[in-house]
Amino acid sequence: MNFITIRELKAEGSQVSKRLKGGDLVLTNHGKPVAMLVPVSEGELEEVSKEIKLVRARLAWARMSLAAKAKGLDKTSMADINKEIKVMRSERHVREARAARRS
Repeated sequence: MNFITIRELKAEGSQVSKRLKGGDLVLTNHGKPVAMLVPVSEGELEEVSKEIKLVRARLAWARMSLAAKAKGLDKTSMADINKEIKVMRSERHVREARAARRS
């Protein structure tokens, strides 16, 4: 992986496109990754953006699954899930009704 610091990006911004020809760049701030710069052509911009969003969603799903498993929530039944949804919707309805009365 190739890295570029925020300082380098500011100082040598015009050189970034040349460096991207070698592949992705990881943007760092104080040695920690903060973003990735990915080379794209005009014709593939939308598709690359869509794929990045899908990868982010998969990573979020994996993190949530691991957190649920660590808490033992992976064994929750559909009946319990539906019960919790019903409670939350009821609470939201009560909050919205109170807010409407205040208006």
